[in-house]
Amino acid sequence: MMAHNRPLPEELQFRFHSVITLNNTIYDIKQKKSAALAADLVFF
Repeated sequence: MMAHNRPLPEELQFRFHSVITLNNTIYDIKQKKSAALAADLVFF
């Protein structure tokens, strides 16, 4: 195995950022206890 000192591929960076954003959004919805927002997300 060889070590590669390269930055993450952009696709991986994007996916990582998307996961964080999604987690923050879900956390927001839970904090606000907004049923309407949750329904909008589920049926988007």
